[in-house]
Amino acid sequence: MQKSIERAFAAAGLSIDAIDSKRKSPWGNRNLFEKAQAVGLDALYLSAFGGTSHGIHGAWEDIYGNHLHWDGSRFTPNIEWSMPRPQLLLALCPVIAETVFMYFEFIADDLAHDIFAEPLQNLLDRFASVSAAHEAYLAGKSWPNI
Repeated sequence: MQKSIERAFAAAGLSIDAIDSKRKSPWGNRNLFEKAQAVGLDALYLSAFGGTSHGIHGAWEDIYGNHLHWDGSRFTPNIEWSMPRPQLLLALCPVIAETVFMYFEFIADDLAHDIFAEPLQNLLDRFASVSAAHEAYLAGKSWPNI
């Protein structure tokens, strides 16, 4: 990810040090990460929202990574369709499964463990396997084919 960020900055003709991260004023005197951290969801924020916020906010990283071709000296539009990546969904699936289990625990207490613990753990293991397989697939790729 760091190399991707460095490439995007270099293509934009910017230095990472030129960005003043303190210029943004947080809503409610806490940024979203701090709010997630306060309720124990900081890891979820980092995996599911931190990297994908570029697409939501129309940041340079989204434009550079998804809508432009860069040949090293100039940009041309990229109007080709690309397959969506599974990382966001894979980051959210365990949170959803664990939340469902917490709900079942609230409703049925020990019965939830008897009925749902093993199948939900199996589901969590499958999410982890899919995620690991996708990362292994990406490890064999290089820019711009990632």
